[in-house]
Amino acid sequence: MSNVDCRRVLRQVLPACLLAFAPWAVADQYHYDNMLIGDRASGMGGAYAAVADDPSGLYYNPAGIVYSEGTSVSGSMNAYHRTTTTYKNVLGSGGNWSRESSALVPNYFGFLQPLGKGVIGFSYAVTDSILEDQDQLFSNITVNAADGTPIDISRYYINFNNDDRTYKIGPTYAQRLTDNFSLGMTLYGYYRHQQLIFNQQIYYQDTSSLWTNQYFEINESGLEPVLGMIWSPMNRLSLGLSWRKVFIRSSNARTQATESSSADPVLDYPQIGVTSKARDFPQNLRAGAAYFASDKVLVAGDLSYYTETVSRVSITNFALGTEYYPVKNWALRMGLYSNYANTPPLQDNRSNQLEHTDLLGLSLSGSHFTRNSTVSLGLNYSTGTGSAQVVGGTSAIQDVQMASFTLFLSAVYSY
Repeated sequence: MSNVDCRRVLRQVLPACLLAFAPWAVADQYHYDNMLIGDRASGMGGAYAAVADDPSGLYYNPAGIVYSEGTSVSGSMNAYHRTTTTYKNVLGSGGNWSRESSALVPNYFGFLQPLGKGVIGFSYAVTDSILEDQDQLFSNITVNAADGTPIDISRYYINFNNDDRTYKIGPTYAQRLTDNFSLGMTLYGYYRHQQLIFNQQIYYQDTSSLWTNQYFEINESGLEPVLGMIWSPMNRLSLGLSWRKVFIRSSNARTQATESSSADPVLDYPQIGVTSKARDFPQNLRAGAAYFASDKVLVAGDLSYYTETVSRVSITNFALGTEYYPVKNWALRMGLYSNYANTPPLQDNRSNQLEHTDLLGLSLSGSHFTRNSTVSLGLNYSTGTGSAQVVGGTSAIQDVQMASFTLFLSAVYSY
């Protein structure tokens, strides 16, 4: 490939790299339930809509907090969250592309307090956290341009840093209307911040080279109301229902791209883009049932439905969980849950399709109780395979392997 083709390569080869790290896709927007919230709920795989009787209920179903024991209850949770995504054979045969994110997150805090005929609460949740800081080098590879032309590369350096977090914080009020029916509402303030820096340096076999730099930043803020109800139609059976949706009030995004090639070493002026267009979020309807089989055994299940939006399809996730008390002061919890992709399956002979990877997860936790406190330790693990189109402008489809691991420690106090 000659030096004069470097500009053409930027538009034909580099989309293979840039598409996978497009700012609107670097955060895991392909799935909705990336981090489970709360200690008891996390141990049960998120099957909590019909239980919700501790500080975790402020998030899952605020109607459940009226059944909490104790005059005042507070809880906090810290989690180590790690995600790995591997794209198979992206850069020639055997050229796998891996992305890794890890962070220690103060995942959740909430407290409850009776007030008059009801219960008030306040909670803080980190529902998504991605921290990527990665360097990669690929040597002696061949990549096809968008028109099918093979291009030989001697060294390909990738360096990127991505920090993307979503926060929710707000008050709750719930009241028991009858002995077996309650209503509740949480009003979260929503805030998301992402900052991405992405550098690429390519050295071709003919000694020409190409450098690009991308910068992306977005700030989103808004409100997320959560409405909930719990009904106990018979002894030991509880049914729960909640609804939520994020309404963006302010959104500001800025992109900046710069390039330079050995054929024309003078830096191009940065291409800058600014937009205030707000994303559309789905409505989420969560329905659950819980059966208290005995004083020692609880079984629960949830279905969580997300509506279709402009760029995402509708999906339904499930969660099944159980809780068992082998002895008085100890509880064991297990769960099975899904985190399905909100994108359609990829089709042959089409280009620039969004990644699609369905995930299934397992959860396990244990809790120790004293008179006024509970300490819990647990883990969640989800994994799945799917497909993606990392190469822009072509119909090539790559296999994807994704895994997510969370280790959490929490404490709940009653007084």
